[in-house]
Amino acid sequence: MKVLLVISIISTSFLSFIQSVQESDKYPHGNLDMECSVCHKTDSWAVNPDSMYFDHEKTGFALLGQHSQATCRGCHSSLNFAYVGVTCVDCHEDVHKSELGFQCQNCHTPASWNNVQEIFETHNETRFPLVGVHAVVDCESCHPSSDPYAYKNTPLECEVCHQQVYLSAENPNHVQAQFSTDCEACHSMAATSWYISDYQHPPSYILRGAHLRVDCMDCHQSGYAGIPHDCYDCHQQDYLSSHDPDHAKFGFPTTCETCHNENHWGDAEFDHLELSGFELRGAHLTIQCISCHVNNQINGLPRECYGCHVNDYSSVQDPNHLAAQFSHDCLECHSETVWSPSTFDHGQTRFTLSGAHLSVVCGDCHINGQFAGTPIDCFSCHEDDYQAVTDPNHVQDQFDHDCRQCHSDIAWSPASFDHANTNFPLSGAHQQVACSDCHQNGQYTGLSTDCYSCHEDDYQAVTDPNHVQDQFDHDCRQCHSDIAWSPATFDHANTKFPLSGAHQQVTCSDCHQNGQYTGLSTDCYSCHEDDYLAVTDPSHVQGQFDHDCRQCHSDVAWTPATFDHENTNFPLSGAHQQVACTDCHKNGQYTGLATDCYACHENEYTNTTDPNHTSAGFPVTCGDCHNSTAWDQTTWDHDAQYFPIYSGAHAQKWDTCADCHLAPADYKQFECIFCHEHNQTDMDNKHRERSDYLYQSSACYDCHPTGRSEGD
Repeated sequence: MKVLLVISIISTSFLSFIQSVQESDKYPHGNLDMECSVCHKTDSWAVNPDSMYFDHEKTGFALLGQHSQATCRGCHSSLNFAYVGVTCVDCHEDVHKSELGFQCQNCHTPASWNNVQEIFETHNETRFPLVGVHAVVDCESCHPSSDPYAYKNTPLECEVCHQQVYLSAENPNHVQAQFSTDCEACHSMAATSWYISDYQHPPSYILRGAHLRVDCMDCHQSGYAGIPHDCYDCHQQDYLSSHDPDHAKFGFPTTCETCHNENHWGDAEFDHLELSGFELRGAHLTIQCISCHVNNQINGLPRECYGCHVNDYSSVQDPNHLAAQFSHDCLECHSETVWSPSTFDHGQTRFTLSGAHLSVVCGDCHINGQFAGTPIDCFSCHEDDYQAVTDPNHVQDQFDHDCRQCHSDIAWSPASFDHANTNFPLSGAHQQVACSDCHQNGQYTGLSTDCYSCHEDDYQAVTDPNHVQDQFDHDCRQCHSDIAWSPATFDHANTKFPLSGAHQQVTCSDCHQNGQYTGLSTDCYSCHEDDYLAVTDPSHVQGQFDHDCRQCHSDVAWTPATFDHENTNFPLSGAHQQVACTDCHKNGQYTGLATDCYACHENEYTNTTDPNHTSAGFPVTCGDCHNSTAWDQTTWDHDAQYFPIYSGAHAQKWDTCADCHLAPADYKQFECIFCHEHNQTDMDNKHRERSDYLYQSSACYDCHPTGRSEGD
């Protein structure tokens, strides 16, 4: 209790001390109602800003933006904190000199004094929004600090700021031209430069073409008012200095726009036809005026070509116009596009040029400059060619002088004589031979058109077949063609014996022996008698085969024969197709043979022992049990006809027929009781209830025809 009392006394004493200090002149902070411990500590009177917990917002002035970074003494120059001003101008110099009021926060923020963007946006709410270059200039450029009322009463007219620019402008000189001081008439506030003008020339003289690119002073040297609008006033010097043509000497009108345009002075568009009556075409469009208007002569000039081109006319040597007395109408041969080459249309004469004539020079035909009366027939020019030809010799053979019958105007050689127009059109090999091969000794008329007349030597030289000996017809075309003399193309199909098969490959003499071509027999035997006689299997002679070889043989080949046994009363089937003819047709006998099996297979029938066909008296109708595929493959069905021995209980219980058929001569007899294991005693006991029971094989079969017990 004593301790608490002491602390209470001390605290009361300290507070009393503080109060007394605040009320005395020794308290430095003025009327600041705040505990000292907020800023000061007991361990040291010095203030540590990092450890103090003073809340400035409770003073009524919150520290925002840059204020939060300032030191205390930045605003509190004295320790009397209670009497610090709270308006901006208390700390910040008012450079606007109160012209914009005392509400600095209208433009500035605690975050930054130089908040240009916000100030710029604020400026746009004034009478003068900042656009174009005005948006990037310094404030002092328009609001100099040295001027009173530099902000509030700043004038809005352009000339106030830009007067010096107006006065210094030279192109054009604004002062001399007495331009209006309303700068916006030509300049835009949104422009990025003063020198960018959007001035539009008045409708009385709209700028076009090259005028858009010239300086104003080029036209407005003496001012801007009262400037003439006609071209000549500006272009008089161009008019006077022109020499092709000389405008002044020619007395050209000063209405420049008649020929010139505003794009380029040199691009004149003079209408020669309209103004002179002489239309410029072709090469005339590109030559200089003085080429025709010599010494600047305009009137009295000739309109026809010869008037200007007399020197060209006189100097031509091929052909020589003077010597040939050519017409002075140059357009008959020449065009306005170019003087040479000429475009003379030979088609307008009696001799149209075509083929090789198109490429020869005029002097080749028009010798010594002769153009009139030149003959148009070929021989007149080609007489030397006519006489020089030796194959065929035109002179000796008295060929017609109408060269076009054989030659064309494309080339003199080769000739294009159309033999088809004669009574012997050339075809095949005739097209390749020389004329003299047929027209010997220069004979071109009266010649025979038949083959023999030319091919007699060929006819007589043939030995296979010998045409002379065999007295062949002289009409060679029956066998030969005009494609080639050999091979011959005689069509045997037109005879009584058309060639087919192997006959097409044999030589003529194989059939036509001793040159005999007429009266020959067409039957096979007449040529193939030796083949007929030589055959031994089967012997055609011994077998008295028919002489009609085609019954067995074909014309494709003599062997193998193609005799069809199907056409007989014994068609071959199975193994019969593989045996030789003589196996059945012995001693050459082919007729009167029996068709039953036993006739050929008697030995097989007799020699069979299991079962013995003979002793058993088997029928000789072999087909009952055997087939034509193989003799051993019997098809007799013991199970279906008599008793099952290939199926059921008796299958594989026997080896030979004699196991059951003890009498080889009588297969109707059979025994059952000798094969079974059961003896008579057992069988008797087993069957004692059967009144019809007998211990006999026939009795067994009567009751057991299928080999099974009753009920099985």
